[in-house]
Amino acid sequence: MTDLRQAAQHVVDTLEDLFYGTREETDLAIDALKSALAQPEQEPGAWKGLTPDETMLLMNQTAGQHWADEAHIQRFRAALEETLKEKNT
Repeated sequence: MTDLRQAAQHVVDTLEDLFYGTREETDLAIDALKSALAQPEQEPGAWKGLTPDETMLLMNQTAGQHWADEAHIQRFRAALEETLKEKNT
């Protein structure tokens, strides 16, 4: 369990002890924290990047007349953002 999860659990426990059933807003906050804590933790490193070969291919595909001019950098940036979005959804 991460430090953040431990802290959130401590908040839930404390709120339950202090305000159990006395305030609707507190009950909603407790329920929201419990729901979030019930979710499985995401594995670190689940995000996918590009391999060096994929990066070079993208650089070549977006090159125009001049390598690494402003237009090329802008095309590469747009293509990179789109490629990473596709890989990580």
